[in-house]
Amino acid sequence: MIIDNIVKEISNKLISKRLNNALNPIGLDFHSNVVISLLYDEPINVCIVGICGMGGIGKTTIAIEVYNSIFSKFDGSCFLKNVRENSDPSGTVRLQKQLLSEILKGKHEKIFNEDRGLKVIEERLQGLKVLIVLDDVDKLEQINKILGNRCWLSPGSRIIITTRIKNLLELSTVFKQYEVEKLNHGWLLSINAFDQWCPKEEDTECAKSVVSYVGGNPLDLIGLGSSLSDQSVDGWKSRLEKLRAYPNADIQKQLEINYHSLDDDSQKNLFLDIACFFIGMNKDYVFRILDGCSDFFVVDGMNTLIKRCLIKIGDHNELVMHDLLRDMGREIVRQEYPNKPGKRSRVWHHKEAFDLLTDKMVRNTHELLLLCFFLFFF
Repeated sequence: MIIDNIVKEISNKLISKRLNNALNPIGLDFHSNVVISLLYDEPINVCIVGICGMGGIGKTTIAIEVYNSIFSKFDGSCFLKNVRENSDPSGTVRLQKQLLSEILKGKHEKIFNEDRGLKVIEERLQGLKVLIVLDDVDKLEQINKILGNRCWLSPGSRIIITTRIKNLLELSTVFKQYEVEKLNHGWLLSINAFDQWCPKEEDTECAKSVVSYVGGNPLDLIGLGSSLSDQSVDGWKSRLEKLRAYPNADIQKQLEINYHSLDDDSQKNLFLDIACFFIGMNKDYVFRILDGCSDFFVVDGMNTLIKRCLIKIGDHNELVMHDLLRDMGREIVRQEYPNKPGKRSRVWHHKEAFDLLTDKMVRNTHELLLLCFFLFFF
């Protein structure tokens, strides 16, 4: 009887520490197993693993799955969500309090500022083997304000960081990284749109088109699947045509976080130029074009865009951008003057470009060169 009560109490505590996760965790086993293998490559030492990728790709979902799988192996554990959104002084103090409360099971000293919080964390958690997840981090200082210099972490401790920025802790000898790639199937869409694992035969082509449009992005597959669940095939086709012209507002808002996080106008302009004109083109050729007709710091800007998962360099040295990021960038430009293409900073649609040239609506020589370049190559 006593043993049964002990088992029940332990089970209840373990269950209470589990976090709610995706209702339909398709593909999670593969991703979580990769992250767990990285965490335990060196079982004795402290290890930090970064899960990186564009917004909505599933970083947090993977981190929760890993957390639920391994938290019981540690003296204490804590999952801190939305670190970026809580990076102001009061938000940081709240995160420090949450960290101490969850690991020490509600017992901690009062904290009134970040510096005091760091001191208490180092003093009270030293000697404990802990599992800590920092979700949605975009600056190294956000990690430092919660974990300090990390020297207090005991052997066997594990830190997981989800971020949109590659190599956020590249100078750390214990840092490893897992970049989440897009899904290559439509199961997640199907279960949300049709409430079944596979769509009906007549819906298959539409489902493939939606998966292609969102590039396998899980968050957007769920959102679009739910919004299209009560529509006919014709409704799907109509919605897709509209989305290609006017991106979904929720998706646009989510992805614009990537754009607005860029450091300056030079980087933002470089991103918009690539989104509008240079996707699929040779990187070195694009360097030469932009160096010759702009004030961009092209090499530095390109490295930043790669680091922030906004572009990739393909196998043939070409510039690669996720379709949703491309559409997000083009929508930012379109919103400058929704009904007046001639006043926008960039024109990429061949019909609008041709109309502007023939109607002599181009404002300056720089735009004319870009328009001619676009018409010549596309």
